[in-house]
Amino acid sequence: MAAPSEAEGMAQSISEAIIRLRWVVIVACLAVTVVCALGMRFHVDEATGKPVVETDSRVYFGPNNPDLIALESLEATFTKDNNLLIVLAPKNGNIFTRETLAIVEDLTEQAWQTPYSRRVDSVTNYQHSYAEGDDLIISDLVSGAADLTDEDLERVREIANAQVELYRKIVSEKGDVTAVNITVLNPGESLNEIPEIVTYVRDLAAKTREAHPEVDVY
Repeated sequence: MAAPSEAEGMAQSISEAIIRLRWVVIVACLAVTVVCALGMRFHVDEATGKPVVETDSRVYFGPNNPDLIALESLEATFTKDNNLLIVLAPKNGNIFTRETLAIVEDLTEQAWQTPYSRRVDSVTNYQHSYAEGDDLIISDLVSGAADLTDEDLERVREIANAQVELYRKIVSEKGDVTAVNITVLNPGESLNEIPEIVTYVRDLAAKTREAHPEVDVY
């Protein structure tokens, strides 16, 4: 049998020491936990005086962090928003069917109820423009998906694959995956804003998954 390596021997020694001094280790861990918990009193809501959990990842950056400064400058110039993406992958590998497009159509409508949502984009509500004589018509690419003919489905496929806003962004290259993109602009006035948004979207995805087991929802 080969002799244990130096690293293995050290690991074994440490393990034996921990077992031998287990009560000391347990007490030390509890003490560290208590000390860390005491720090919560410095992170409280000024209005209620109760400890709060910060949901904004910016707390990890100091006020002079150059990346944070650049981000805040960008948001001040343009806008401050976040995105949530609900991805749909029908198990038959084809999104251009009446059934799948009807699911996307319904999901798009419900996504508008997301708290603080300001825009929802999908293959069904894509604003497609075309000319009829001297008139320019702008409408949803898909309306009443359940009643589409085979010719309508092929037309939707051709248009979706030709639009840079959709192809390889909301519609996959193979046409086997699509997504509903929700843009939210939370005002930043409450710590509950992000949990409200995420809870609604996760619940919406779960309901879609339960109602349509033939489609994988992410």
